[in-house]
Amino acid sequence: MAAPVRPAGLDRALLREQIQDKYQDVAVAPETGFHFHTGRPLAAMLAYAPADVDWLPPSTVESFAGTGNPLALGPLPPRAAALGLRNVDVRHGFAEALPVPDAAADAVISNGVINLCPDKEAVLREIARVLKPGGRVQIADIVVHREVPQEAKDDIALWSG
Repeated sequence: MAAPVRPAGLDRALLREQIQDKYQDVAVAPETGFHFHTGRPLAAMLAYAPADVDWLPPSTVESFAGTGNPLALGPLPPRAAALGLRNVDVRHGFAEALPVPDAAADAVISNGVINLCPDKEAVLREIARVLKPGGRVQIADIVVHREVPQEAKDDIALWSG
């Protein structure tokens, strides 16, 4: 297997910090305006069904900043309700090292996350690791059709806007 291709001069800790700062700004002050679309207009552009958006708290909808609609591939079954779960377990981690055991997930959903990860091969390996046999991957993301020059990969401002 070939070694993963990683941006050479990129400071990953700084990249993560700047991306976190940007999306914290979106969450706290979505009315500020950004170089990408946000909120209910974006959800409509990405063909989210109004019923999937209307029940959410307004602050959640206002700070929406996805790149696509991973649910367009089909709805997920109501597993939490079927299992009688009353809460959600939130775990801090990175897409390159998911804090989930092997074969633990029925589905992996990503909306604009993989494009922000410099080691996409590691992310895809992690998705394969955590999925149960027959599990689903539903991804919406940004795709480029040309090789990105190394100097652009190394420019954090281009990653975090």
